[in-house]
Amino acid sequence: MDVAPESPDHDTDQQPWRYRHPTESGRERTYSGYVTNVGGSESTRLRRKLADAVRSLVAWAAADTGTGNSSPEGKPDDDRADP
Repeated sequence: MDVAPESPDHDTDQQPWRYRHPTESGRERTYSGYVTNVGGSESTRLRRKLADAVRSLVAWAAADTGTGNSSPEGKPDDDRADP
């Protein structure tokens, strides 16, 4: 029985990206995806949305009490031990 190879869930002209982040516990988190190029009014909308997200993160970081063990949602990070 012949089985057709699975079709990718992305356009074949999209470039992949990957980021590996080592943690204090010695584990490694890996993030990956595919780049999608956009232009015109869609790119303007996405830039505004990204700017809003960055602005929110900067405001959160500025308001942080300095404990260094909270995520943006206010929950302890998995990789940090409580002091």
